[in-house]
Amino acid sequence: MFKYIIHITYLCLIISLFSCAGESQYNDTALASVEESKSIPGNSVEFTEELNINKLPESLSKEQQEAFELRAQQKFQDFLDYLKIVSDPKIDKGLVEHSENLMKELFINDSVTFYDGDTILYQMIDHNDPILLFDYIRDSKLVSHREKIESKINSFNVVSPLKLDSISSNYVGKLEIDMVLNQKATLKTIDVYLVESTKQFAEEEQKTIEIKLGNIY
Repeated sequence: MFKYIIHITYLCLIISLFSCAGESQYNDTALASVEESKSIPGNSVEFTEELNINKLPESLSKEQQEAFELRAQQKFQDFLDYLKIVSDPKIDKGLVEHSENLMKELFINDSVTFYDGDTILYQMIDHNDPILLFDYIRDSKLVSHREKIESKINSFNVVSPLKLDSISSNYVGKLEIDMVLNQKATLKTIDVYLVESTKQFAEEEQKTIEIKLGNIY
């Protein structure tokens, strides 16, 4: 009888170890996906060094315009990658919070709004008007049928090139995204900004310019 109990205990321990290993591997894979998306050639450091820009110019060359538009597209894809992680109930809390913080760095501020009234998820949280994006994300995580948000981008279209705004002194533009969100085809527009910022590199601060995302509608 004693040997039987030992065998059962040993079997339970093995099952537990495999279960933990599987969950750890799942989270490591998700994190690797995020880090891979952040290491795309053209990240904010390499990008500004390539163009040798550390403050907003009075005008953008064609090359600069195209490069910054491409960077905006990359950042929107980063946003979707993070959204997939924070909506996934299998991902542990620590990685979800880490992804949320990285997601916030993509946007110009915490007051950006989001509207997607056609999706099931949006209807489930009972909103018919644009709401704060990060309120939407937090609400989405609280619904009882929370599921991983899947997305696929078909194409980008520049509907408004980056232009210097006399009021904010930033460059402002718009991207249109033809995409599939939760298996439903949709057309989204997002405001994009080119702004001056200060980044910390080790113990040194450097001035740079970077693309920030804005309202999604």
